Amino acid sequence: MVGGQVIEGLPLITYYPAIVIASLVGGLWPGILATILSSATALWLFLPPSYSGDFNQREVISLLLFIFIASINVTIVALLDAMVARIIAQVQNM
Repeated sequence: MVGGQVIEGLPLITYYPAIVIASLVGGLWPGILATILSSATALWLFLPPSYSGDFNQREVISLLLFIFIASINVTIVALLDAMVARIIAQVQNM
């Protein structure tokens, strides 16, 4: 579907583990912050042409896809964290 519309090699994929770890350790807001900082860093360093603000449709689609998937990851981790906390609270009340 977006195969020809994204940057080949997708260097942004290296940020996903950092975003998930930030979400696991800190929760929702640190995960969102990690997503924002990763997006800004990727935009500045990895999307061609490097070190400039000029980008075309391909780079925009790649960045938006990255933000979308990272947001899904942060949401899933935050929901799982809340679910585990609720289970722990229920077990302690028994």
